[in-house]
Amino acid sequence: MSPLAGIEVLPDGASGAMPPSAPRVLGADALAFVAELERRFGARRRELLTRRRARQQRLDAGERPGWLEETAAVRAGDWRVAPTPPDLERRRVEITGPVDRKMMINALNSGADCFMADLEDATSPTWSNVVEGQANLMDAVRGTLALDQDGKRYRLNETVATLLVRPRGWHLDEAHLRVDGAPASASLVDFGLYVFHNAHARLARGTAPYFYLPKLESHLEARLWNDVFTFAQERLGIPHGTIRATVLIETVLAAFEMDEILYELRDHAAGLNAGRWDYIFSIIKKFSGRGDMLLPDRAQVSMAVPFMRAYTELLVRTCHRRGAHAMGGMAAFVPNRRDAAVTEAAIARVREDKVREAGDGFDGTWVAHPDLVPVALGIFAERLGERPNQKERLRDDVEVAPEQLLDLRVPGGRITTQGVRTNVDVALQYLDAWLRGAGAVAIHNLMEDAATAEISRAQLWQWIRHGAALAEGGQVTRELYRAIRERELAALEGARGDLPSRLADAAALLDALVLGERFEEFLTIPAYPMLEGAAPSGGAPIITERGEARMAEQQGAPGGTTTHRGASNGASHAPDGARHGTAGAVGGGGRGRGDRPDFAAEVAALEARWRDEPTWAGIRRDYSAADVVRLRGSVRVEQTLARLGAERLRTLLAERPYVHTFGALTGSQAVQMVRAGLEAIYLSGWQVAADGNLAKQTYPDQSIYPVNSVPALVRRLNNALLRADQIEWSEGACEGRGDGARHWNVPIVADAEAGFGGPIHAYELTRSMIEAGAAGVHFEDQLAAEKKCGHMGGKVLVPTQQHVRTLSAARLAADVLDVPTVIVARTDALAATLITSDIDERDRPFTTGDRTPEGYFVTRPSLEAAIARGLAYAPYADLIWCETGTPDLDEARRFAEAIHDHAPGKLLAYNCSPSFNWRRNLDQATIATFQQELAAMGYRFQFITLAGWHLINLETFELARAYRDVGMPAYVEVQDREFAREVDGYTATKHQREAGTGYFDLVLTTATAGQASTGALAGSTEAEQFHARAGDEERPHGDPLRPFVAPSPAGGAGGVPTGG
Repeated sequence: MSPLAGIEVLPDGASGAMPPSAPRVLGADALAFVAELERRFGARRRELLTRRRARQQRLDAGERPGWLEETAAVRAGDWRVAPTPPDLERRRVEITGPVDRKMMINALNSGADCFMADLEDATSPTWSNVVEGQANLMDAVRGTLALDQDGKRYRLNETVATLLVRPRGWHLDEAHLRVDGAPASASLVDFGLYVFHNAHARLARGTAPYFYLPKLESHLEARLWNDVFTFAQERLGIPHGTIRATVLIETVLAAFEMDEILYELRDHAAGLNAGRWDYIFSIIKKFSGRGDMLLPDRAQVSMAVPFMRAYTELLVRTCHRRGAHAMGGMAAFVPNRRDAAVTEAAIARVREDKVREAGDGFDGTWVAHPDLVPVALGIFAERLGERPNQKERLRDDVEVAPEQLLDLRVPGGRITTQGVRTNVDVALQYLDAWLRGAGAVAIHNLMEDAATAEISRAQLWQWIRHGAALAEGGQVTRELYRAIRERELAALEGARGDLPSRLADAAALLDALVLGERFEEFLTIPAYPMLEGAAPSGGAPIITERGEARMAEQQGAPGGTTTHRGASNGASHAPDGARHGTAGAVGGGGRGRGDRPDFAAEVAALEARWRDEPTWAGIRRDYSAADVVRLRGSVRVEQTLARLGAERLRTLLAERPYVHTFGALTGSQAVQMVRAGLEAIYLSGWQVAADGNLAKQTYPDQSIYPVNSVPALVRRLNNALLRADQIEWSEGACEGRGDGARHWNVPIVADAEAGFGGPIHAYELTRSMIEAGAAGVHFEDQLAAEKKCGHMGGKVLVPTQQHVRTLSAARLAADVLDVPTVIVARTDALAATLITSDIDERDRPFTTGDRTPEGYFVTRPSLEAAIARGLAYAPYADLIWCETGTPDLDEARRFAEAIHDHAPGKLLAYNCSPSFNWRRNLDQATIATFQQELAAMGYRFQFITLAGWHLINLETFELARAYRDVGMPAYVEVQDREFAREVDGYTATKHQREAGTGYFDLVLTTATAGQASTGALAGSTEAEQFHARAGDEERPHGDPLRPFVAPSPAGGAGGVPTGG
């Protein structure tokens, strides 16, 4: 396969042309390198973004950040980052700016120690800006950056500032570069292109690729960057530790993990920077739902307020303790060479800011204008003398508690009408400039970039949401905002005259950001499609079907893009309800209404979803969207339970360290599992065979039972959960009482055995599972006619390609029913000794050449065979499961590492089977941490297959034995245990209520307008006897965790005599 297979490069959306430097920047090797980064790390990025959303939900619910318990050892440890490269030791003044050619020349020549070329907040990410910015960086690295403009010549000096590059944050996509049908990470595009083109050139000049990393929210995001650096260095053949990065601590959550972030990057860390403006924005954003955490007018939030002092002093202390640079933040004031008074005021304010930073122990600082470089240099020279930095100043006097980082008091702070007006004005002006392609803009003698615009719009949203009180009286309301926005927009449009303007678009965007019901995480996300007038589309791609790089005709190129179908790596996830595309795109008017769909429109919509939704990144289909739509028929039935379950399961797999559950055998078991807090249910074919099949027989786990038995039990479990939901909802959850947020219909992952036949049987079985409400299904690679439990002998494998067909048929069924069903591929190759055929060349290395009387081929069971099959199944499945014979962490690790070497981020499943003798295999300490260890390897779905069957057997046996021996005390002990569990939420003590008696009483009274006299619960023994009454003796509750143990009859317990 060509290294460029699956890569698409789209032209500029507004002009339809490729940027002039595209042939130089977007060469075949560079694109292949970026694609490799995306395939290897893209899924982890998406997972981390999902974690961000989950954390935000917890913050909205009242969680307050604090030090992480699990990383206490890192904070207490005595470790330091790698030694600083010589050309980064002196960083007294760093100038920042966009990657515009003229501004880069001026910054590199400014006399600053370093220049940070900003591809993020100071750059509007038009495709032209992105590509031409990379070309400018290439020229800067080679000393050839030059410009002739307006009769002036701009050239680089002999000595220039050390170059650092800031790529865009993890949250951003690059829509013009698609890998396997999905937009690439903007972070990986910016980093990948720069390091690919310049790493060796930097080393040849005695320096190295240096970076600034923006918007990190956790040490896990730093770990991802570290892994990216390690891989890039290995792939490019440069020494480990060559790449160095300074992390911008510009989110409040990162402030609680500064030690951890440095630790994760310790081989590549160069320091931390106090990104003050984004930090303030982060405070507003993370606590946007809190009316008690409002900040006053932006101008009043200085570096001297308590939470900013705590944050910056902690940063210095952390950095110097670890041997890293502590870099100060940006003073936004800029001089005006045509206005001496403005310049004088700017210099005074900058001087005050930098004197404070130097005194606090910072090793350097940022400025935004060349005229401010001498000012800041002088201040740090006065403080440091000949020393390049002051890392020896450890700031042991600083002790910061979590509460101090959240102390948002601003002495004398007020919210004013002028503050509202300033926010509106700044946001409108900045958004207008950004939409026209400028990322850094001087407004009212302040250098504004995306961070300060974010503060403006975020404060407006939060003030309106919580009805913030104005110092002049009244509140900040939607009406006040609209009135001020109309006046400010009119004034700006009047001042703009006939000059180019996108103020109308800026106003529409600002309205959406400020008045929307939901707080938008970053303004650049909804603004990005508006940047070029529309989302990128049309124009010819520069990658042909043959995988050759070429440049399309620059103007008037035919529309369309090229997609290379092929296997790709990566895991997937989707948030709750995430479903792109509109109902109107399918059938021109929704689902299930009998409308005849528009075939072409539906095909196009499905192709777009497969291409754009992160859920399908790395998933291969050997059929087309047209094939799927052709099989759907003209009438659509919405599979609500299956859809909700599948989307919920994908969310849990993305958000949780791991999802753990066990096999349920009855509806009541499923209800109690959810009530106790489990978030998913496993449905085992073994349990169905033994005690839950439609033949009403007891069978071993050999697929003897009727094929529709598992779908029938899926439906039963879902019906039980639906009833529990209806009961709880009717009892007050609908009005906010009780646990109204409980997800009753949790995802059910069901056992499809070996498919009960060929591809069409797997297709129909999957369809039946989905119609019953299953969220996920798993298929094993055994021969259906000889299927055995994974822990039995006599297993016969099918060829690898035959199981791929089974998985493909299951995916096709889910696509036809339009449900994102989670497909789990299981291999039994670790223990199976037979295979039906050696036709597949992937299976031949493991066959012995011997045959059995049945004609089967003998195969060598091994971990290597299981790995080979897991890799073959990975593009067709969402999770991979290797059935094992013992709970072996080393074996699990080797399997996971082998899969992830070729399919990074692929999710794994693990059967914590009752077929294992756990205490014979593991000690108690290992058992206690076994699932956490598995989760760290990527085993995100973990389940005990037969727990429901064992529970029924053991609990029934123990009660029967005790009842035999002592009679009623045995059952009363059970009842006591039930009462004891009520404090934990157990409700089945009241079995009439649990089965819905009260619910159907409500149905009766509703249907009869309250005139019924035949309600069942009133007057029942449950109503009379199962609630506390005055004078009741305290019930002698038993230990809810201890089953009843009958006293010996010889002990005089007075029980019923036992049989002889």
